[in-house]
Amino acid sequence: MIFNKKKKMATQTKKKLDQQLREVLEQQLNEKQKKLIEAEAENRMLKNEIEKMRAKLEKKEEQLEKDLAELQKKLVEMEQQQNEQQKSNEKMEKMLQTKADAEKENDDKLKNDHNEMEEKVHKLEEQLDTQKAFQSELEKKLMEQIVTVQTKVDQQKGKRNEQRLFIVPTVTLSL
Repeated sequence: MIFNKKKKMATQTKKKLDQQLREVLEQQLNEKQKKLIEAEAENRMLKNEIEKMRAKLEKKEEQLEKDLAELQKKLVEMEQQQNEQQKSNEKMEKMLQTKADAEKENDDKLKNDHNEMEEKVHKLEEQLDTQKAFQSELEKKLMEQIVTVQTKVDQQKGKRNEQRLFIVPTVTLSL
């Protein structure tokens, strides 16, 4: 009986201990389930945030791709403009060089023409000096001839005057 009592007590103690263990385990399980639920809720919240961030990143990535495409397009346009400007500049430089060459050629021609004209003027001046000297010589000879002729005329007049006294002239000579 004692044995039964002890056995009963042991069984009751065991039941109590099992009950307490069950309650402790249930309480721990409940706490762990609560923590798990809270962790799952936090996990869902984090997943939602991650999804939102991923969506934002995808939008930003799309926007960046659009911006990059636009920048590349602008870069191509700028390169084309730069190439056109460079071609235009090269064309302008060629035109300016051609103009400079033409102006130099024209200046050289004008200098040559000027030099030729100066030579011609110098030759003409020499000819003029020669002609003046010749004319001066001719004028001198002419004056000498005029003086000689005048002297002869005066001599002839003197003789005529003498002859007039004796002869009346019918014709008068004059120079």
